Amino acid sequence: MFRKISLYALVLAIFVSTCLAQPDTVWSHQYGNHTEQCRTALRSDEGYLLGGVTASFGQGECPWLIRTNERGDSVWSRAYEGFIADCNSLIQCHGGFAFAGDAMKPDVFGLDFKFTKINSDGDVIYSRFYGGASHEYCRSIIQTADDGFMLIGSTMSFGAGDIDWWIIKINADGDSIWSRTYGGLWSDKCNSIIEMPDGGFVLAGNYGSDCWAIKINADGDSIWSRTYEIGGHNFCESAILTTDGRIALVGSAYSHNPDNWDAWLLLINENGDSLLSCLYENNGNNDCNSIIEMPDGGFVLAGNTTSFGANNKDFWLIRTGSRGNILWSKTYGTEEYEECRSLIENPDGSYTLAGSKGPTDLYSANMWLVKTGIDQLSTQVMPLIPVGTLLQVFPNPFNSSAIIHYAVPPGFEQVSLLLVDPYGREVNKLFNGPATGDFHITINGQNLPSGFYFLQLQSSSSTTIMQKVTLIK
Repeated sequence: MFRKISLYALVLAIFVSTCLAQPDTVWSHQYGNHTEQCRTALRSDEGYLLGGVTASFGQGECPWLIRTNERGDSVWSRAYEGFIADCNSLIQCHGGFAFAGDAMKPDVFGLDFKFTKINSDGDVIYSRFYGGASHEYCRSIIQTADDGFMLIGSTMSFGAGDIDWWIIKINADGDSIWSRTYGGLWSDKCNSIIEMPDGGFVLAGNYGSDCWAIKINADGDSIWSRTYEIGGHNFCESAILTTDGRIALVGSAYSHNPDNWDAWLLLINENGDSLLSCLYENNGNNDCNSIIEMPDGGFVLAGNTTSFGANNKDFWLIRTGSRGNILWSKTYGTEEYEECRSLIENPDGSYTLAGSKGPTDLYSANMWLVKTGIDQLSTQVMPLIPVGTLLQVFPNPFNSSAIIHYAVPPGFEQVSLLLVDPYGREVNKLFNGPATGDFHITINGQNLPSGFYFLQLQSSSSTTIMQKVTLIK
C-alpha cells in the first residue's frame, strides 16, 4: 500500500498541529570550533553522549565524543587518535560505550572499519581495525544478545560489485568471528541492522537505487531478500523493530523530479512483505534518517527539510498515526544551515535532536543539540491492540517501583504478565496463571537499568495488550 502525503496535507498538518501542541524548543547547545560534525547521539543515565568528527585538534579529522548532563552542559569531551577517522555509530554497551566509523590505518592506503570500546569516562578499553586492500565504510553497530557486536557498512575490497554490503560479527573482546558480503554489480550500501527475537538479523540499506532489506540467520546465511522502490532513487537510512514484530524503515525517495527529495516511511512484516509506504512530499528537499515507535502504534520521524522553516536547511520532526498520517510537524532551526542525524525520546515525553549547525554548510559547523518540550500526544497511553483487559501503571515514569493494575474479564482462564525490553526479550515474568477480576502487582526496578520497557499482558484467547513504561534512576 502506497500513500503520498502532499504539500497541502503537510501545511494542513502544521495548522492542525497547533491544536495538538507540537513541542517547541526548550534549550539548544552548540559544541566545537566550527570544524565539527555530529553523526550520532544517545541518551545515557546522566544526560547525552554525542559522537562525530572534529578537525580542531591538529591531527586532521578524528573522532570526537562529548558527554553532557541533562541540561546539555558539557561534562567531558574526547578526541580520539586518527588522521582520517570518524564516528558514525555510538551505542551504550556492557562496561561503557562503543563507537565505530571508518578510519585510515597508519601508513596504509585505504579506509577500514574501526571499532573502539570506551569506559564511562571516555577512556579507551580497546580499539580494532577490520578491512581489506581497498576501502571499507562502517555505518552502524549493535551489541548482540551474546555480548558481542555486529558492525555493518560497505566494502570495496570484497564481494561481487563496485561496492557491496559488509557485515562483521565480533566477540566481546573485538576478535572477528565471521564476515559476509551481500550485493550485486551495483553500488550497494548497508546502513542499519536489527537483531530479531529469533536470533537472526535484518539488514537495511540500498541495492543500486532501490531500498533493500535482507533477513539473515545468526551465522550470516540469507533467509530472504527484498527490494522496495517508488520510482527513481530510493534510500533507506534507518530501521527499527516494532513491538508487534514488524519492521519500520525510513529514508528518502523521489518519484517525480530528481531535484526534489521526499521523506519516506516503509513498514514491512517479518517476511519482508510491504505493509505501508508513505511519502511526505512538498516542493523542497526532505529526508528522514531516524525513527522511534510510539505507544499508539504511530511513529516520530526525524530528518531535514528545505521546504519550510527558518531558512536554508532545518531539523524536521514529524509525528504520525499508525497509518502514516501526520498528526503534527515541526521544524527546528535558524537562518543557518542545520542537519539532523539523531532522534532521542526522553522519559518525560520530550525529544532531543542531535546534528550539526553551520553558517552555510557542514564544513564550518558545530555539533548542535536541541531539547524540545513535551509531546502532549505521548502522554496519552493507548494499547496497541484494544481488548477487554485493562492495564494501568502508576507512576509512569517510575524510579524504583510502580504499581500495575490490570482487570481480567470472565472467560479468560490463563493470563501471563511479562516485562520485556524494546526487542521483545523477556526481562521479568511478573505473573503467570489463572486470573479473573481486578489485580494489583508491584514491579521492582532497583536491579534494572534506566530506560524503556514494555508490559505485555496476554490471555488464553491470544489477545495481547502492550503498555510502555519508563524507568528513571
